[in-house]
Amino acid sequence: QEHGPVFLLEPPARLAFANSTGARVSCAAHGAPPPTITWQLPDGTPLDDVPGLRQVLDNGTLVFLPFSAAQYRQEVHAALLRCRAHNAHGAILSRDMRVHAVVWQEWQAQVTATRAVMGGPALLTCSAPAALRDHASVAAWYRDDAVLTPADHLSGPTLLLEEGWRLVVRAVRAEDARAQYACSVLDALTGERRRSAPVTIDIVPMSVASAPRALLPGPWETSVRRGGDAVLPCLVSANPPPTVRSVLKRHINAAMSVSKEPA
Repeated sequence: QEHGPVFLLEPPARLAFANSTGARVSCAAHGAPPPTITWQLPDGTPLDDVPGLRQVLDNGTLVFLPFSAAQYRQEVHAALLRCRAHNAHGAILSRDMRVHAVVWQEWQAQVTATRAVMGGPALLTCSAPAALRDHASVAAWYRDDAVLTPADHLSGPTLLLEEGWRLVVRAVRAEDARAQYACSVLDALTGERRRSAPVTIDIVPMSVASAPRALLPGPWETSVRRGGDAVLPCLVSANPPPTVRSVLKRHINAAMSVSKEPA
């Protein structure tokens, strides 16, 4: 029985790729008779080949070729596109797909560390260029040459925050002043992995008094699954060690959303 087209494979909402690798994205649909697959702009203009940059194949695959920085074209590499499937019984349009081509640039990972009071917390931050953050992640943290493995976030000696971009040493010890900390960052588009130069934690002697100082100012917001633990890091450095009390002000300084477990 003849019928209109139905998508078998719809393009993603976002296609990100590096200029050195290019990308391929497919669109497929079935119907009777078999539908014709085309690509178009939001206003309905059919998508054509752009020599050396983009190819529209007959099988519904859209190919973005590797290109140099000088070849970047916004209308190709930052476009909003749709896939269209049509036959004699009708036509359907896919969701919008935002193309995001990233031109490779030299980059480095970097770690900074706060000063710490003996026995108090220290905060280390791993950073990468802003243009890289959308498609990069922290692959590992290192203490000297050893990889810091994830610990119990409620009682372990270290705590990872913000998807690993921040590392907390809960209670600094004398040997931490001699240790060297580093992070490595992975670029998901190119597969490149860079390790930062090592840094040390500057530890203030216990003989030096200091007023309480927030290492990571609030307010904080977090999302957890139902039954999970919400981590709201109250990190304060002072000598003598301060007394810390957490206060939840609903709808003002703290917000918490709980998502259901998948069925």
